[in-house]
Amino acid sequence: MFATLYINGHLVTAAFAAAMAVAFAMSAFRVPDHRQDLWFTAAFVCTGAAGLVEMALCVTPSLFLARTHLVAGASVLLSVCIGCHVQYVSDIANPSLRRRYRRFVVAYAGFTVAMIAIVYSGLMDGGRTRVISLWGVDATMSVVYPFGVALQFIYTCTQAAILLPMLLAPGERRGERMLLAMPLALVPLVGIYEQLICLGVSPCLPLSGYYSAAAALMGAAVLAERFRTLSRGLSVMGEYAIERRLGGGGMADVYLARRSGDGKLSKVVRRVALKRMRPEYVGDPAFVQMFLDEARIVARLSHPHIVALHDVGREHGELYLVMELVEGAPLSRVLKILRARGEVFDVDVAVELALQLADALAYAHELTDDDGRPLELVHRDVSPQNILLTPTGHLKLTDFGIARSADRVQQTATGVIKGKTAYMAPEQLKGEDYDHRADLYAAGVVLFEMVTGARPFEGESDAAVLYRVLQGEMHIGNRLIVAPEPLVGLIRRMLDPEPTQRPASAAEVHRTLASMHTDSAREKLRGLVAMVAAHEVRDHAAPYQTVAAKRLD
Repeated sequence: MFATLYINGHLVTAAFAAAMAVAFAMSAFRVPDHRQDLWFTAAFVCTGAAGLVEMALCVTPSLFLARTHLVAGASVLLSVCIGCHVQYVSDIANPSLRRRYRRFVVAYAGFTVAMIAIVYSGLMDGGRTRVISLWGVDATMSVVYPFGVALQFIYTCTQAAILLPMLLAPGERRGERMLLAMPLALVPLVGIYEQLICLGVSPCLPLSGYYSAAAALMGAAVLAERFRTLSRGLSVMGEYAIERRLGGGGMADVYLARRSGDGKLSKVVRRVALKRMRPEYVGDPAFVQMFLDEARIVARLSHPHIVALHDVGREHGELYLVMELVEGAPLSRVLKILRARGEVFDVDVAVELALQLADALAYAHELTDDDGRPLELVHRDVSPQNILLTPTGHLKLTDFGIARSADRVQQTATGVIKGKTAYMAPEQLKGEDYDHRADLYAAGVVLFEMVTGARPFEGESDAAVLYRVLQGEMHIGNRLIVAPEPLVGLIRRMLDPEPTQRPASAAEVHRTLASMHTDSAREKLRGLVAMVAAHEVRDHAAPYQTVAAKRLD
C-alpha cells in the first residue's frame, strides 16, 4: 500500500506540474505583459521532470538518471529565481536596486551552470550510487560527498536570499508576491531534508514530491490572485480603477485608468493617465515634496498645448496624479520611425509643431501666482519624449516633474544638473544660473532634429559632443540647407551658446514662426500621426497610447 501511495504521489506531482506549466504558458501568451510567465512554465516543467525521473529511479538503477534528478532540482530553483526577478523586480525596486538584483540573478545562473558541470563530471558523487528504501520502494540515489551536500545547501539558501527580500517588499502585486514567498521560504528546509538522504540518512517520508505538489497548488493560488486583480482593473486608487501600466520614469509609474459613475451614471466613463509614485520613494520626504511640487505647478497650467491635471490624491499613503490621457504618439516615436525610413519632417510640419510648442512655452514662462508675481517657470526637460502628438494634429507638452519655479518648495541644489543632456543649454551643463531661455535652446534642438532627422551636435565621443555643445559648433549644421533661410536663422539663434543672443522669449519665437506657417501643415501632421498608428498595427503592437509621463522608447 505504501509503495503504491509513493508512486501515485509522484504521478500526482507530475500531473499538477504539467497542469501548472500549461496554465502559466497560457498566461504568458494570452495576457499582455506576462511573457515572463514562461519562466514559471519552465519551473513546473522541470518539477514534473524531476518527479518522473525519481519514479524511473525506482525501476531502473542509473547513475545518469540519479545525477539528472539533482540537475532537475537545480533547474527548478534557477527558473523560479529568474521568473520572479523578471516578473516582479520592476514593481518594487528603484533603478539602482534593479541593477543589483540583476547582478545577483546573473551570478546565480553562473552558480547553476557550475553546479551542473560538477554533477555530471562526477566530482560530487565519485560515480557511486546507493539504493535507499522509502515506504517500501527502493530508489537509486547518488552518493554525494559532504562538500557536495554543502554546495547544494548554499545553492538553495542563495535562492531564498535573493528572492525573499524582493517578494516581501512593499509595492505592486504584493499579495501575489507574498503567496510565492511562502513556499520559497521553505526551500532551504526541504533542501536540508534531501541532503540528508544524499548523506545516507533515510528519512521516513518522501517529502520533496509532496512539497512540489504543494508548490503547484501555490502556483494556482498565484494565478487566481492575479486574475482576480486583473478582473477588477489591477487595483483602485481613490475613484480610479487602474487597467494597465503604460510606462514609467525615475520616481513614478503611469497607468491607464478609468473613472466610472455609480448607478444610472455607470456608463459615464472617463479614461485618464494616472501617475503614481513608486513605492520605494513614498517614505522619502524629498521625493514626496518633488511630487507635490509637480502637482502644484501643473495645477496652475491651463492651456490647449499642455497636458491638463484633473486630480491629485493619496491612497494607502501612496501619492498619485490624475492627468489628461493623450491618444496618439510621442514625438520621439515619430522621429524614430521616420529615421528608420530615411525620412524627415516636412519643413511646414516642423514649423507647425514648433509654433505650438512655442505657444505652450510662452504661456508657461509668463505664468504668475495669485498675487500677479511671475512664477519664473522653466520646464527644464523639453524633449521629444515629453512632446505628445494627437490624431487631430495638436501638440501637448507634458512632464513638469523637474520644472523650476519661484514657489517650488524642493529647489535643486547648486551644481545639480536635471534634464536630458542632449537637449540641455550650455549654461545648464556648466551648472551656471539660467532662465526660460534654456527651454528655448531645448526647443531649438527639437526643431533642428525635426528638420534634419539628426541632433545638431555630433562627435566621436560624449566628451567631443559636450565640447561642441559648449562651443556652439554645429558639426552637421550643413543639413539645415533643406530649410528656408528665415527658419535656419531662427534655429541658429535658438542654439546660440550665449543666452543673450537667443530670442528674448518664446512669444518672439512664436511670432517668427507664425510668419512661416502654412494652412496645410495641420492636415499633414494628422496624416503623420495616422502613419505612426498604422505602423504600430502592422508590427502587431498593442494599441498605442501616449500619456502625460515620460515614455520608455
